[in-house]
Amino acid sequence: MEKPSLLRRLLELSFGGGLTANGSSTMPLDFFPKRLPEHLDALFFEEYIRALRMPVIWITVAVFFSIEIGICYFQSAWPYVTHLLAATLLVGILTIAHIFWFWNLLRPWGYKVQLTVLNVMFGILVSIVGWGAFMSWQTMPDHYIGMMTTIFGAILGAAAVILSYSRISYLIFMGGLIVPGTIAMLTRATVFHNLMGLLFVGGFFAFILINLIEHAKQRELFDARNQLTEINSELTRKDNELDQELLFASHIQMGIFPEPKTRMADYTFQTAILPLGRISGDYCDIITRGDIIYALVADASGHGVPAALLTMAAKNVFSNVLTEAISPAAALATANREILKMIKTQDYMTGFLLKLYPSGLVEFSNAAHPTAFFQSRGGDVKYLDTSGFILGGLDDVDALYETASIQLRAGDRIFLYTDGVVESTNLQNKFYGVDRLEKLLRVTRGLELAQVTSKIFSDMVAFSEGVPFRDDIAMMALEYTPQGFISQ
Repeated sequence: MEKPSLLRRLLELSFGGGLTANGSSTMPLDFFPKRLPEHLDALFFEEYIRALRMPVIWITVAVFFSIEIGICYFQSAWPYVTHLLAATLLVGILTIAHIFWFWNLLRPWGYKVQLTVLNVMFGILVSIVGWGAFMSWQTMPDHYIGMMTTIFGAILGAAAVILSYSRISYLIFMGGLIVPGTIAMLTRATVFHNLMGLLFVGGFFAFILINLIEHAKQRELFDARNQLTEINSELTRKDNELDQELLFASHIQMGIFPEPKTRMADYTFQTAILPLGRISGDYCDIITRGDIIYALVADASGHGVPAALLTMAAKNVFSNVLTEAISPAAALATANREILKMIKTQDYMTGFLLKLYPSGLVEFSNAAHPTAFFQSRGGDVKYLDTSGFILGGLDDVDALYETASIQLRAGDRIFLYTDGVVESTNLQNKFYGVDRLEKLLRVTRGLELAQVTSKIFSDMVAFSEGVPFRDDIAMMALEYTPQGFISQ
């Protein structure tokens, strides 16, 4: 492999390039990039004008030019130095006025006209200063000429960066100082002036190179930002499309859930489903089979689209599994087998199933779901629970599901919920908890069912202290209200 030359290494260090495996140079900066499309070109030069409007730039330029003109005024015998001062001041004010005000006025004419006017102003300004300094040097001590030459170099070095958006602007700006400076020095016979002339010539190439590097960087940065803007715009469009699709899906999903307030035979139900996003991985269902009513609250692992798909599948499974004769435990066992056939991932779900009889008898079975609450008309509260296993986790776990029962009297209630309720947290990272939920159920015993679920949600919001909920939420409150019973 050929060893790269010292010059190549210096160029790579200077311009940010690197070496490929075969020793060839990779130069990431394009010093002569292609012209941008007109609409992007206009945006590029809008950035240029915003950069020129930075106050620190004009303060720096004003200081440098003030020193230059001041040296000419006090150290030169050129009779027109006062005119130089006045002309510089006038054109400088017009140039600043164009950048800050006239640029916007000329906007209807297009950015090319705006840039042409700006470049003409730059050319006139620096030409007045450059040729005025050239004439002043004829009657000025050499050490002041050296001082002014150094200041010219500082101005051109700063301008190479400031005017990096436009190579033409910089060439015009630099030419107004370099050309008269070179002529002034090389037309004198002394060694000092000839050396200064060579310095001007060397400065020309050095500052052009700096400007090319900075221009390439600005274009590269602009291209990167433009690509990022296009990518963000595309992502925003796709995100909006996805959001619309999820909104449509949420309407479909909510359409298959029971109405928030439902009366079926001798039972009154109040449900509340609050998705973390557009769609929910929690769901409630009320299914009738003859005189029997099944009430189910289930919670798929996770949330979002995968969880929502699992709930839709589970709803279909339970619709097929539940019959008048089947027990809650047998229904959960059968549902577990059917859901296992559908799930090819690590997802699963929990659920609490009630079988409600016209007599007030309630059979129930729990599939690893949070325990339910029974609340008598008198206000006594106790837990309802059985052994069980998650749905969609393992096969051959039928024996783990159990059925228990409880006899309801008129006015007795049962409250089912998902873990999104009790596992919501506050600023101290404490859970809302089962105990707080139980206390609130005792407090709200005299309220209607709709007010109970509403009060619980309000209490959760107050408890969270602004901490966002981290899971879907579902609640179901039911009351045994046989014919002739008046709920308190």
